[in-house]
Amino acid sequence: MAATVRYYRRPLSAMIEVLTNAGLAVERLMEPLPTDEFRTVKPDSYKRLLRRPEFLIIRARPWHTEVSDAPLAAERQGVRRLNST
Repeated sequence: MAATVRYYRRPLSAMIEVLTNAGLAVERLMEPLPTDEFRTVKPDSYKRLLRRPEFLIIRARPWHTEVSDAPLAAERQGVRRLNST
């Protein structure tokens, strides 16, 4: 039995804007890659997904300016903090 996954295509900037407008800071962006097991089952899909991942995982947390002055200074300049960790 095949499962159905609903998806919605949105520009990355639109997704980030919604999060930052809600008071969240993006902590990490991840694009999961297919597994070796998937390669043996669907080799054509595996190659395609290596070039063009179909999933994006965003980890975001509430924006806290009291942690350091740097985020507050960036916020005053209209810059949202994006962490790569």
